[in-house]
Amino acid sequence: ITNASNTTVESGARITADATGNGVGGTVIVWADHDPIFEGEVSARGAGSGRGGFIEVSGKENLHFRGLANASSPRGLRGTVLFDPGSVSVGNAASTLPIATVTALLDTNTNVIIATHSGDIVFKSLTGDFRDVSVQWNTDASLGVFASGNVVFRNHARTAGAGSVNVIAGWV
Repeated sequence: ITNASNTTVESGARITADATGNGVGGTVIVWADHDPIFEGEVSARGAGSGRGGFIEVSGKENLHFRGLANASSPRGLRGTVLFDPGSVSVGNAASTLPIATVTALLDTNTNVIIATHSGDIVFKSLTGDFRDVSVQWNTDASLGVFASGNVVFRNHARTAGAGSVNVIAGWV
């Protein structure tokens, strides 16, 4: 299969790999050799006691994610959403990955992994005031942050639930 140079999922587009009955959510991968631009909706939800699925939105260079994702399950194990660009900034709506998106996924009890293969991950302050909360959730979901370069938190990442925050910088 040939890789796409750029991939665009426009606003209003929907990709679904949801389970039916009592099943496991499916797998959805949106990939580009350069820039994935994602503004639509993607879901890989579990059904009944089935676990949530796996969603990946990745590109070798930049990520532009302004959409919605859901890999949750009503009674089963949570699924995972992976963002895997060259580098990423997590911040306001102008960032490559909005804080609101990460928080919404964690709040729906979906694990989130942000990993880079060639750059940094920067969690920006929304207002310049370091007291505003960057990423905060109250579920059992976990946040994984794995950068080949640096990981910079200019604000908070915290859970009030049983989830975890895992951070590794300089991994290959």
